[in-house]
Amino acid sequence: MCSRESRIHNPLLILQQWHGLIYYELEIQAIDRSSFQNFLCYPESIPDRSTIWRFRERLIKCSKEEVIWNKLQNKIAMRGLIIKRDVCKECYIYPTRSWSSKAG
Repeated sequence: MCSRESRIHNPLLILQQWHGLIYYELEIQAIDRSSFQNFLCYPESIPDRSTIWRFRERLIKCSKEEVIWNKLQNKIAMRGLIIKRDVCKECYIYPTRSWSSKAG
């Protein structure tokens, strides 16, 4: 596989695994979210969902998907961290009322 192609596709697949996203959601989130853009090093373009799916299928056929995932997990573990698949969740905190130092 072309290394230029895998520079964007591998990080996309990592985000997909971490966040438990289907291909459609991955494409939308990669375009829309600045945190995803940052993780992807702000690419000029994002591959569409079918391109990402085909890339992953090629990895599976070559038995590379688990190899890549395990290498990533080992690198993360060397830093004392563990990240499991489908466990990155976000929470948003919205204030329900304004607090001030003045009573009233």
